[in-house]
Amino acid sequence: MSSVWHPVGPEGTRTYWRRRVVLLAVLTAMIMAVVWLLTRGGDSPTPGPSAFDPAVTAPAPAPSAPSAEPDTATSAAAVSAAATPSTPAADPDRECAASDLTVAVSTDAVSYGPDAKPRFALRVENVSGSPCTVVVGSEVTHFEVRTAAGETVWDSRHCARSTSSDRKVLKPGTAAPSSLTWHGAGSAPECPSGQPRPGAGEYTVVATLGDISSAPKTFAIR
Repeated sequence: MSSVWHPVGPEGTRTYWRRRVVLLAVLTAMIMAVVWLLTRGGDSPTPGPSAFDPAVTAPAPAPSAPSAEPDTATSAAAVSAAATPSTPAADPDRECAASDLTVAVSTDAVSYGPDAKPRFALRVENVSGSPCTVVVGSEVTHFEVRTAAGETVWDSRHCARSTSSDRKVLKPGTAAPSSLTWHGAGSAPECPSGQPRPGAGEYTVVATLGDISSAPKTFAIR
């Protein structure tokens, strides 16, 4: 034991002690490394969940499905707006346009004898959606009788002694009627006398208000 504590050799005591300290440090380090490895190998740490583990992956939120029921209030309003036509403002003083009116003519019989005096009726109707004012009367209306070939036999303006006019307010769907009796003889401009009566055959009468003319109405003279 004396050689342990008192090393014997050709070198100095301090050298031997330095070597022993280094050897002891190396042994200590080796022992600690072995202990650490044993301790490390004995542990069985539980691995944390992987970001790619399907068992722990949070499901993506499902997209919200659109409502199957339409907005009934909005749909009804749109249908109502589309179905309701716009109408002109109700202004009774508005002058009737040609597109607001229809003109029709009729006869009091389908055929007449040679000495008959046919009676023609004029009907001016407001076919627009609002009231309007129209001027009627002999000043702005006239009747014309024509042959089947289109030749004028009689025109109410040829021998008119006086003319008149009247302003009427027509509500939508209402009409302003008027009538005139034809004496049966022909006529010519400036109303010369002695015009003959037309012979037997088929004729038409047309009624005109301003620039609006009726469809021809056919009648016969026997």
